[in-house]
Amino acid sequence: MKRFTEPPFWEDILEEKEEPFFNSLIDNFDVIEKEILRLYKLSKFLKFFWKYPVQKSDLKLSNWWFIEESTRWTVAPVFGGKNDALVRRRAKKFFLIASEPLSFLVRFLCPQMSKILKFYFDKKILLNSTINIIYPGSVIGPHIHPVFDHKHRMNYHLCITEDPAAELTVGYETKTWKKGKIVAFKNSGPYRHSVVHKGKDIRIILMAEIDVDYLKSYGVYRGQRIKD
Repeated sequence: MKRFTEPPFWEDILEEKEEPFFNSLIDNFDVIEKEILRLYKLSKFLKFFWKYPVQKSDLKLSNWWFIEESTRWTVAPVFGGKNDALVRRRAKKFFLIASEPLSFLVRFLCPQMSKILKFYFDKKILLNSTINIIYPGSVIGPHIHPVFDHKHRMNYHLCITEDPAAELTVGYETKTWKKGKIVAFKNSGPYRHSVVHKGKDIRIILMAEIDVDYLKSYGVYRGQRIKD
């Protein structure tokens, strides 16, 4: 297995460096949780969460991108959408067209969460944000998202609901999501990441993709491969 001089997960470093966006999500968890769970309850009446919009062509690009047929992965857009080159690359046309009014409605129903995210989105620090649900039985194989617009991305996953049998693996390390906590990793590499949910409860997260260039001042760097 390839090893690099950088860690698979970054949340301990970002917490130690007191990165402001990271702290704002943690400090405001209670209100974010309340708004997202309310949105989830309302989704019984209006479809806020859609199946993750992966193009069929993406499944054939390489042998490391693989989503099992048992996987149920739904998202509600918040910020980014059609303005994000990576979203445009991986999303179906219908999702791109409909995501703008849907994300507006999501932001309207989650005003405090949206206020926090908008501050960083307007500064082009936050590239994309969605609310993600993974259902039991889901398997997302090891993959790395491509780099678009020369931007490497750090994923922040703020856990809203947890299941100890829902696991995230990045490189050689595996973790579970913990309610009220963030796991952070680079979805653009160097490590591949994957998800396996063998539990009984849904896992809900607020996902935010951050421009890694912004994080350099907080100790985030691009490592080199360790020689065997």
